[in-house]
Amino acid sequence: MDENHRVTFTQTAVGQTCQSLVADPGNFANLYASLAGSGSAKDGLYKSTNGGVTFTQLAGGAPTGVSRIALGPSADGMTIYGGGKEGDTTKI
Repeated sequence: MDENHRVTFTQTAVGQTCQSLVADPGNFANLYASLAGSGSAKDGLYKSTNGGVTFTQLAGGAPTGVSRIALGPSADGMTIYGGGKEGDTTKI
């Protein structure tokens, strides 16, 4: 990430599609991404703590069908919300 918060990404998960990418407004180095596409164990929710240099899949991932994510403030920091094609929203 440069001084203007611009990031260049390189695809490393062949067959995966990034459905949603959000940044923590309190710390832009923290990014969250939802990946889907192959129906494999690589589908799920990922977090980066270094501005997108690397991502780690979160344990438990996202519920099946979650394609969009959003962050919202909560008493213990940030809460991740996920939504799918049916319009349902769930707290992850």
